Amino acid sequence: MTNAEIADAISEARGLRIDRKKIKLEDPIREFVEGIEDADPPDDAEDYHEQAVEHMRAYLEAVENRDQEALDELDAIEFPEAPADLEQRLSAAARENEECRAAGFAF
Repeated sequence: MTNAEIADAISEARGLRIDRKKIKLEDPIREFVEGIEDADPPDDAEDYHEQAVEHMRAYLEAVENRDQEALDELDAIEFPEAPADLEQRLSAAARENEECRAAGFAF
């Protein structure tokens, strides 16, 4: 699931009733969460990775439970802030990684 695919799902969900938003967003967000869960971060990024996974699991659970706030604030999905040194290193690596560039992913 790329950032563009998530953005498309969010765009398509705008203006829909809560039950329709849930249907539109649940699978793409679940696929995204499963993808980040499967990632194998460097040792010094494991804590941050787990925080990000937990954050997105909680968001997915809110969507599954039709949480009004989660479904209304679609643009507010944010990862926890990475430590500065880790963010710099991962950002540099993402700029060099074709898949990250194609997905529009940056730290």
